[in-house]
Amino acid sequence: YWPANICGLAQSEEPLFDLLARMVPNGQRTARELYHCRGFVAHHNTDLWGDTDPQDRYIPASFWPMGAAWLCTHIWRHYLYSGDMQFLRAQFPMLEQAVLFFTDFLEQDAAGYYVTNPSVSPENTYILPDGVRGHLCIGPTMDRQILRELFAGYLAAAAKLSVTNETTCAAAAILPRLRPTQIGSDGRL
Repeated sequence: YWPANICGLAQSEEPLFDLLARMVPNGQRTARELYHCRGFVAHHNTDLWGDTDPQDRYIPASFWPMGAAWLCTHIWRHYLYSGDMQFLRAQFPMLEQAVLFFTDFLEQDAAGYYVTNPSVSPENTYILPDGVRGHLCIGPTMDRQILRELFAGYLAAAAKLSVTNETTCAAAAILPRLRPTQIGSDGRL
């Protein structure tokens, strides 16, 4: 589904949007019961039934709360290629639910930037000074990149649809306050 639009295969994305629609009710329950947040969240894995809970015991992936956010970035991208306002209008509530979750879930770090906490950098492990393997972290780069794309796409879609509400105001306030991407002296993000 990532290259679907640029390859002229936009119709091949339709099953992705159908799956996302099945995920929303489950994701709202997961957001409410697991995080005490509004909106819609999904973790690293899902299935045909749109399950959104952590799925496995593999910590470097299972507890990653960005699944819905990442998949919902396709809504705005699909609109950019198609220009289909009917599609955007129909999918906007789902996009808004993904954003709404993060307006509740994100917290400010010591520098005042918004970050995910807890999260994981999917499939990555770090080694602590005492040799213990670590997985959980605060605000991994991948989360921040996805959130920038999600919030920017959501705000652009809201503008296109002339929507202004509590969620658009919160997203507009949070977007510039997401922790910036940092590049280490060795080039690592």
